[in-house]
Amino acid sequence: MIQSHKDHPEIWLRPSPKLPLEVLSTLVESRCITATPRLGARNGDHPKGYEPGQVATLRVLDDTGAEHLSRMVRIESIVIRPLQELTPGDLENTFPYKVWEEVRSDFSLFEKRQIDYSEQASIVEFSYL
Repeated sequence: MIQSHKDHPEIWLRPSPKLPLEVLSTLVESRCITATPRLGARNGDHPKGYEPGQVATLRVLDDTGAEHLSRMVRIESIVIRPLQELTPGDLENTFPYKVWEEVRSDFSLFEKRQIDYSEQASIVEFSYL
């Protein structure tokens, strides 16, 4: 039986031009990344949403999509707002993002389409177990 995201939530992190795999892995291993941006309102109503208190598997994937490392995390909070309204404070624990335009650039890369500045985005904050 295939488990759904709701049964076993996961957070996937992938390298980007701004954050190569080696750097991303080091940041996760040292527990420096404690938040990640996600496209859409990733609360409990979303099929791939999260709820505070939920335990999830954080997976770092390489450029081919293969798992490089994984860690267990607990979802602490989810901030949802239009992409253009994300503040530097919202992004401070996401590494390497400092402003919403950088998040938009990576979303466009990962989604293979232009992301509009008004689309909903979520910052999923977590702690390591």
